[in-house]
Amino acid sequence: MNYKPISLLSNFSKIFEKLIYKRLKIFLEKNFVLYEKQYGFRDKYSTQHALIDIVNNIQNNMEEKLFSCGIFLDLKKAFDTVDHSILLHKLDHYGVRGIVNNWFKSYLIDRVQTTQCGDNISTKETTRYGVPQGSVLGPLLFLIYINDICVSSKVFQFYLFADDTNILYAEKNLNSLETVC
Repeated sequence: MNYKPISLLSNFSKIFEKLIYKRLKIFLEKNFVLYEKQYGFRDKYSTQHALIDIVNNIQNNMEEKLFSCGIFLDLKKAFDTVDHSILLHKLDHYGVRGIVNNWFKSYLIDRVQTTQCGDNISTKETTRYGVPQGSVLGPLLFLIYINDICVSSKVFQFYLFADDTNILYAEKNLNSLETVC
């Protein structure tokens, strides 16, 4: 079995996280920080939008007599692998600095978790990686963490839905397409 840790938050923590989430989301939208083809965890974006975008891209390629190659990735345990120092650096890079960045540092670093099965509770362990699942901020922080994956290649087109990544490439020559993909 695969058990995922879920953050159980106090009512005060939930309210505070919602306030931080709202402010961060407004900041990211106002400054156009999030990759425009990231369809996960965003208002007015959905899997249907991602699929329509991908299908339209493939149809356009077909009309231009191009071959298309799609690579579909599901990042396993993606939320659990977020490196805190990289995420904090990215927050700073996108303009979340000073006291607010320090707050995120205290939010991420030295979190502890336990596991409960029936009446048995494990000892506390410090989390070294990951964003808190079940939290208000976790999904948005994950989007920031993977936001720049699209700059990793100039030839591929990226379509993201949270931790699912679709990569498309088109080429006139089938042999060239196979070489690249």
